[in-house]
Amino acid sequence: KKIKGKEKDMKVGLNLFSVRNLIETEEEYEKTTMKLKKMGYFIYSADMSGEDFEKVDYSGKRVLIIGNEGKGISPIIKNNCDFLVRIPLNKNVESLNASVAAGILIYKMRNNND
Repeated sequence: KKIKGKEKDMKVGLNLFSVRNLIETEEEYEKTTMKLKKMGYFIYSADMSGEDFEKVDYSGKRVLIIGNEGKGISPIIKNNCDFLVRIPLNKNVESLNASVAAGILIYKMRNNND
């Protein structure tokens, strides 16, 4: 998709999919992640125990999993991810809204290795 600007045309390419409750069982999740990994995707998930998102390499095909705001991601998802990433927070902030965290991480993934 091209966006016309005053200074120059800018090409934007980003495939985003939002799927709620894509996988209902742990078995389905394991099958899906195995298939994605065979296709060359790396699975990233946001988690407070992860590595600082600014220090992670996002090159290659990638899938981002964001858990819910109360419980985060389940242990089965956590154990099957290639990378757990966290967004460091000020000590006065307990957590971020899931959509805010997703926006920050998608932006970083998109612009990391251009």
